[in-house]
Amino acid sequence: MSIVTHNDDLSFLPNRGAVPLFTATRSSIRAAGRRSAEMLIARIADPETAPRHELWQPELVLGLST
Repeated sequence: MSIVTHNDDLSFLPNRGAVPLFTATRSSIRAAGRRSAEMLIARIADPETAPRHELWQPELVLGLST
């Protein structure tokens, strides 16, 4: 059986080390927060602007569960 987790930095299961225990998708929480703030500030400055939707490509970190 293979296990893939999402955002291993937020997991309650430790997934650190030279080779992670689980395969995981990883996305930057800091970058997402920064971009969300930028979009919110732009929307406040111009409420007539159409809402934006963005999809970000996560990083795949291979671990021992693969």
